[in-house]
Amino acid sequence: MKKKLATPLVLKDNSTSIYFDFEDEMLYEVKFKGALTSAFSGNQKSNTFFLSLIIIYLIAPVSLLLLNQFVFQNKLISLLVTYLLGGGIGYFLVKLVMSEIKEKLKVTPSAIELKRISKKSVRNGRVLNSTVVFFVLFSVIGTLISLSFSQQGFSKFLFYNTLSIFVIVGIITSSHPNRMIKAGKKLKKQMKEGNFDD
Repeated sequence: MKKKLATPLVLKDNSTSIYFDFEDEMLYEVKFKGALTSAFSGNQKSNTFFLSLIIIYLIAPVSLLLLNQFVFQNKLISLLVTYLLGGGIGYFLVKLVMSEIKEKLKVTPSAIELKRISKKSVRNGRVLNSTVVFFVLFSVIGTLISLSFSQQGFSKFLFYNTLSIFVIVGIITSSHPNRMIKAGKKLKKQMKEGNFDD
């Protein structure tokens, strides 16, 4: 089975998601079995997330000690170094977490069942809009909070900057807001054309 360029719009339960396929511009209900189902069940994702937060808490003071070894006459340079360091740490943690999750999400093509779904299911997938809105809001708020703490010391700035980058990149990597926006536009057009009429 050829791997499809698709984006998840909503997770219905531990074994079913709604996907939009960009190749044939169709909406599918995807049922997973085996490894993927067990990977999404329980608190595995939350445990991995909180483990990453603990790592961030440990990295922040260590990074502060490293920064104190350098004397920057220009505060802008210090701010830039701290921002790049925090961004790098956050990005690395996301890649680490996602690689661990992807290893446990491997399923054989025969375990996937694709079905066309109804217009009602499309309307119920409103998580598309909320996810995109949440991503934009968190990006703006996270950046503002991070910058505000830059006035109170580089340790706080480094921590909140790392946390913001971790969550923002995590959302981009896992839910693909850009693809979700494109899928949403195509779906609205298809609904107007009556493609999902019952």
